[in-house]
Amino acid sequence: MRNLAVFLVVGAIFSGLLSGFIAVSNEKNPGDFNGDKSGKVYYMMPTHHVESLEEPNIALSIINAIRYLADNKIPIDALVYSNVYDRGIAIRNILETAADMTTTLTLDDSDLEILSDYDVVFIHSNSHNFPQTIEQSIQDYISNGGNLIGSHDVIWKQFGNPTLEEVFGATARGDGSRPGEGWFNGDFEALKIIKHPITAGLSDSWQLYNEQFFFDVEFKRNFTALIGTVWQGEVIPIAWTFSYEIEEPSEIEAEIDCDPDALNLLSKGDWITCYIGLSAGYDPKDIDADTVLLNGVLKPELDPKYGFVRSEESYIVDHDGDSVTERMVKFDRTEVEEILLVGENVELVLACCLEDGTRFEGAAQIRVFEPVHLEG
Repeated sequence: MRNLAVFLVVGAIFSGLLSGFIAVSNEKNPGDFNGDKSGKVYYMMPTHHVESLEEPNIALSIINAIRYLADNKIPIDALVYSNVYDRGIAIRNILETAADMTTTLTLDDSDLEILSDYDVVFIHSNSHNFPQTIEQSIQDYISNGGNLIGSHDVIWKQFGNPTLEEVFGATARGDGSRPGEGWFNGDFEALKIIKHPITAGLSDSWQLYNEQFFFDVEFKRNFTALIGTVWQGEVIPIAWTFSYEIEEPSEIEAEIDCDPDALNLLSKGDWITCYIGLSAGYDPKDIDADTVLLNGVLKPELDPKYGFVRSEESYIVDHDGDSVTERMVKFDRTEVEEILLVGENVELVLACCLEDGTRFEGAAQIRVFEPVHLEG
């Protein structure tokens, strides 16, 4: 279980975040385009190498994204642009495995001047500056309801595509070639952040070798973070999606009680138990246990070999004796301890969704301590 140490302090980073949306603080208008703004956008960072594109989770996410953006239209007409031949071929080959897609590949900027015939346009660039006329064409396409996927250098400030940085919602920058400075080639762990049509079928985490430049990114709008990684305890989004008709999801406060409320790191025990109380009018029986997350990282125990997972009589309880039932969930105690810091008021944030997608979030504070042994 010690491999979870990499997630130390991730809970604090993810608090209020892993309901599915990252509320990115910015001073910019998050939809400053003309048109009906009904298009959808997906951006993914880890696509510098053909091997990265062909990695099964990344390849599947690309196919899922095409279908999601096109609302599962059949057939889907997709245009793939790349200024790097082998990567363009790799993307086209991935899409050609899907029988519901017709794919056109181009390496010519001029083919981006008229995009209205395509359901989805995939733009992959490497160290490329697009002419302003092409940037304007892409902006017009998404503003008029087109659906767009971007990858790699389309948001890299060095290559001077400011309109595309706005379209894809972020600017990547940095001058160094080491982790934390700008970009570097190396192995890292990719993490599926939430359940979403684009992440359907992806592993919870996987190893990936790729050029990375996500450590200095200015986010320009609210978006749904889908894939991320962890760098020095900070969760870094590396793939995200949003719509130009951004609808902030309603989020209802839940009442959370956790047991024990004082956690001795030297004591033994199997579980941390949390009780989720919902607002009047909502039934805790409708909570989708698969969506429950503690501090944005940990899922509860879901193995039906345990009675408290399998039996509704065990997990729907009146914990505080007020004649209102709660949903009980249990978390592996060792895993919880590995993501918490010692402190008097350590916050545990628990988020969940009902079967209809309604989201709840609540927090409880506990004491986390490690007794001091005095000699003599």
